[in-house]
Amino acid sequence: MTGSLVELQQMKSPASVEDEAKRIEGVRRLLALGLRDDKSLQAIVTALATLFGAANAILTLVDRDRLIFVVQEGRRRQELPRKGSFCAATIQSTEVLVVPDGDADLRFADRPIVDAQPRMRFYAGAPLITRDGHAVGALCVVDPKPRPGISEHQKNALTVLATLAMDRISELEDAWSRASALDCFETETRPMLAVNAAGAIEYANGAAAGLLGRAQAELCGLAFDAVIAPGPLNAGCETLMSVYAHGRDSHISKPLFRTANLGGGRERPVEISVQSWAAPDGAGMIAFLEPASALAAPAQTLGFVRSAAGRNTQADLARALDHDEFLLHYQPQVSIETGRAHAVEALVRWSDPQRGLLLPKAFLIDVEENGFALPLGWWILDEAAGQLAEWRRQGLPLERVSVNLFTAQYRSDALVRRVLNALSVNDLAPEMIELEVTETIALLNDECGLRSLRCLADLGVRIAFDDFGTGYASLSSLQQFPLTTLKLDRSFIQHIQTNRSDAVITKSMIALARDLGLESVAEGIETPGQHDMLAEMGCAVGQGFLYGRPVAQEHLPDLILRRENDALAAVVNTSFFHA
Repeated sequence: MTGSLVELQQMKSPASVEDEAKRIEGVRRLLALGLRDDKSLQAIVTALATLFGAANAILTLVDRDRLIFVVQEGRRRQELPRKGSFCAATIQSTEVLVVPDGDADLRFADRPIVDAQPRMRFYAGAPLITRDGHAVGALCVVDPKPRPGISEHQKNALTVLATLAMDRISELEDAWSRASALDCFETETRPMLAVNAAGAIEYANGAAAGLLGRAQAELCGLAFDAVIAPGPLNAGCETLMSVYAHGRDSHISKPLFRTANLGGGRERPVEISVQSWAAPDGAGMIAFLEPASALAAPAQTLGFVRSAAGRNTQADLARALDHDEFLLHYQPQVSIETGRAHAVEALVRWSDPQRGLLLPKAFLIDVEENGFALPLGWWILDEAAGQLAEWRRQGLPLERVSVNLFTAQYRSDALVRRVLNALSVNDLAPEMIELEVTETIALLNDECGLRSLRCLADLGVRIAFDDFGTGYASLSSLQQFPLTTLKLDRSFIQHIQTNRSDAVITKSMIALARDLGLESVAEGIETPGQHDMLAEMGCAVGQGFLYGRPVAQEHLPDLILRRENDALAAVVNTSFFHA
């Protein structure tokens, strides 16, 4: 055999736990880029196949336990186990790995791609190394027939092609990062300008373009001073950008009054509030604009008429985010067959200093209308994932947490990246997070959002349709969304014992879910009678006050353990134990 025990012993030892965690984080970040659809990468892979006169060339990413085939020429395959694979060995070095005959090499002889049909015996691959030095995958060529090796020219060409592939991936990652930095602005309904560290307008949304009477493309790249004239401040006549750059945060989030240059010598008064922004090239600012009516003043000191209610709503929400007034309560989801609580839904609450604990219906509309859906939605996702990880470390038998998506999150280019980051940071498997979408989202017909959900579903993230059966889009949505779960609306469950129509509809929806291979979850279960009827209908999971009300994170372990004890008592009391 060409492989030997010496070769096995000389293979590089695994990276440190910290380095491997960073490498895996890099892999999952790249998975969100949609590399499969990139024509440049496909051209590189095709060129590699041509160079070697081989039918099979592949660009792979090496995840924690699997080898993912991202771009392929020839034989199609989605993934393989990482252990013992050619590419897993390739990323252990900065050099090209050549395996003339995998069947004759001790390192790979029992590998699935070598041992199973169709067998792939020859391999040559170069590692794909990121700018921070992590090998995330390989560019390689494989062949079912063994070869004597490769020429120096082929080896150099393979290295160059791998470098070109990584350069292209880096370009895509940079574009993704830039888009992610601006993604929240795309769903912002208020007129808004994003200003970079150099004082130039990085982004202007449609509302700002309309207010300022300029095209979005025209505004981008202009100096902030050229659009918003300097005004009197405590330190003299300075631009807002100058104030922000010098760290005078006393003006942050407070209304300031300025004159906007509309072009062609036209002007209009505007009210501006300033917030920070992590711009791609350093610290920048976001200027939210508000049309304002000037009250004549000889000293050019302007007063402005504005709805106090609108301003208070925005200020209260901004304060709530800044001061951690939002919190999550968790409600258990119970297996109707066993009675065990195996999952929880995260439900947001607002602990307002004046009004006390508020339920979502008291503030979610304002959150969405005032542009706070993205920051609040990402916080909910991160907080819920982190709490699930903490409970699992404590030994709590929870399999997943469900979080509700805002429309802005669904439409955001950052959705896949944010979900993958929440999984990676908390070391959770993809199936441990379930994203709940509503009919409002289904009616958007947003192809970008659908692509994001399909990508996440491919990775194993669960997708649930909430309040199923109540709207117009429910049935059509089953055909386009990559669903794993149907949540039956509480309105059907409430009268299931007394209303024959509700019972028939509920039974039909449970059967539909079962036939489609989806898990059914009934919401709003409050009585043992409802539970028993749903069990007879074959419903898989129940959620409602019967099993537990939504509780704060510190109270959930007791609630879950109490459910465990109740389930165990029910099993012990069956005839099996008393026969």
